[in-house]
Amino acid sequence: MPINKLHSNEDESSNLFKQEDNICRRSEEIIRNKTENISNEEYSLLAKNYKKLLKQTKRLIRIGDMQQLKLDQANKELSEKNQQITDSIYYARRIQQAMLPSKDATQEAFGENAFVIYRPHSIVSGDFYWLTHTERKILIAAIDCTGHGVSGAFLSMIGNTLLNKIVLKDRIHNPARILEQLHRGVRSELQQETGNISDGMDVCLCCIDGINVTFAGAKRPLYYFSQQQLQELKGDRKSIGGRQKEEQRTFTNQEIILNPGDTLYLSSDGIADQPNPQGKRFGSRRLKALLNEIAPYSMTKQEHLIRIQLEMHQQDELQRDDITLLGVRV
Repeated sequence: MPINKLHSNEDESSNLFKQEDNICRRSEEIIRNKTENISNEEYSLLAKNYKKLLKQTKRLIRIGDMQQLKLDQANKELSEKNQQITDSIYYARRIQQAMLPSKDATQEAFGENAFVIYRPHSIVSGDFYWLTHTERKILIAAIDCTGHGVSGAFLSMIGNTLLNKIVLKDRIHNPARILEQLHRGVRSELQQETGNISDGMDVCLCCIDGINVTFAGAKRPLYYFSQQQLQELKGDRKSIGGRQKEEQRTFTNQEIILNPGDTLYLSSDGIADQPNPQGKRFGSRRLKALLNEIAPYSMTKQEHLIRIQLEMHQQDELQRDDITLLGVRV
């Protein structure tokens, strides 16, 4: 090939390479410019959205802070009101306990031959016990009002007031007649003839005259230990207060003659109904078996053994109802 022809081909190749290089550089410049333009637009949009989101976030934080302040204030007010209510109920407990027979009154009646197990379910109780002297006689009762807590406590105040009026003012000492008057009084106080309130109370009431005991019960029995075994007198299957289908509600006296050293037990249904963690009730049968076993012991030891058995049964289970158990030795 001629030399001049060879040089001509080399020049053409060189020009092609230069053109290709120029095209590549121009393309890179175009791509770079495009990329920079796109990035700036995206950045501007992101910045705008970020500012908007930041503003919304700050607004939500302010709203959240305001709501938290309102919630904290509401919780504070609720806590204060709850404390006021609790303080009032504790004060009511002092009033309720003041109406119960004092230790001095119990010792005056029975000396050391008595014990009282009294455990309210709540701060105040729907159970109460009652004791009074009339000449040579002692009248004693265990009363279980409908419900527990505040509602039961209101009923207990009504019941205590009526018993004092019937026995001390009206001088009625017959247990059956006392229950009849108590029934009428409760129905009158709660306006049960015309109203919708059906609450009432179950009562175990005894009149003790030496070794002679007259018992009348409204849905509660009397347990007594005599002749080396525990025995039971069932009360009438009628409550004090509540609905009345019969024209006039009457109750029945039952009389027993004890021996010196025999023991009476008056109770609500609190111990018998107390469940253990497995849901099993203590039960009346177990309670009677326990009383039969411990009756020969001193009253102090009896109380101690009953409390231990109840605690072993209950364990960490919540108390279901008010608990009242009285033991007196004649």
